[in-house]
Amino acid sequence: MGIQITPEIEEMLQTLARSGNYASEAEVVHEALGLLWKRDQLRKEIAEGLAQLDPGEKVESGDLFREFEANADKVTGSEQ
Repeated sequence: MGIQITPEIEEMLQTLARSGNYASEAEVVHEALGLLWKRDQLRKEIAEGLAQLDPGEKVESGDLFREFEANADKVTGSEQ
């Protein structure tokens, strides 16, 4: 597969790879795509959840925020 990237994106990839947090530009791309995938999955889950809510159905805010935080931690990889 061949892809073309702009000079700006190439500079970003090189800068991130040189930061020491990634072994190569390929690793930067791999992680970025993984995060995009997780973000899209989370958006789908949010849309599905919103579609399931009945008008007027009440949700306890504490429960909602705890569940949201747990899911956000899974997506960002910051589970403790």
